[in-house]
Amino acid sequence: MVETLGTIESDEIDELSGLVLGRASPTTFFAHNDSGDAARFFAFDQRGRTVGAFSLDGVEAIDWEDIARGPCRKGDPSSCLYIADTGDNRRGRDVLAIHRLVEPRLEEPRAAEPTRARLTPTTISFRYPNGRHDAETLLVHPTTGVITLVTKNKTGPSGIFEIPEPTRPGEIVTAIAKGEMTPPVGINAMTAGDVNPAASAILIRTYTNVFFYPMHPGQAVADALRGRPCVLPAPVEKQGEAIAFVDDGAAYVTASEGRQSTLQRIRFVNASDAGETP
Repeated sequence: MVETLGTIESDEIDELSGLVLGRASPTTFFAHNDSGDAARFFAFDQRGRTVGAFSLDGVEAIDWEDIARGPCRKGDPSSCLYIADTGDNRRGRDVLAIHRLVEPRLEEPRAAEPTRARLTPTTISFRYPNGRHDAETLLVHPTTGVITLVTKNKTGPSGIFEIPEPTRPGEIVTAIAKGEMTPPVGINAMTAGDVNPAASAILIRTYTNVFFYPMHPGQAVADALRGRPCVLPAPVEKQGEAIAFVDDGAAYVTASEGRQSTLQRIRFVNASDAGETP
């Protein structure tokens, strides 16, 4: 069942391209625009009301495509946000970036005015081992912190890549190819994803479908993505490029590009609601 939570009220969020629920502020979504915006991201509650706006110092936003949450380091109890500057529609970028920063903590109850701050991220610069790719799906394992990207292809399989940690400041690392995946139904282009907090499932979305990939204990994200997914309900949206687990993984929320996008929640009521494996 699809439930409307609210409408994103800020006119500054006009090309939403990434969405994730906070941990330090567990009722808050963090989101950002696609290409053409400044290096900034936003926070809003589950009704879509703006509660924060944050600018990143020392970086530019070339083509931000997804946002994820995970540990700042393996075994680190703190929560970090990861922003993927990995869009490359024209296949013209040799070096791409993932920006990592400690998740802002927003006070409860909400302040009368949105929190505004400037933050300094750590940037992981990388290149692919086999040419240029466009990628809009960023996944961070909630325990190990391993960063995984899935490329966006209109035809044929999409590549799965892990991004290693740099060993020294300023290093450009080389992504590690981990296989390929193809949606079992609908169009091929993958536009967003998320890993649930228990590291037991992954969501991947396209413009037409949502897919649920189960994860076994201790399994890497890349390995789970090579499995066979279930098909989940996909709300009809103009250009859906955002998805996030909510309610400790018991539901998920989607949103589309465009001003005043609707936040739509779909709950897992029972096992059959996870859809049928094609």
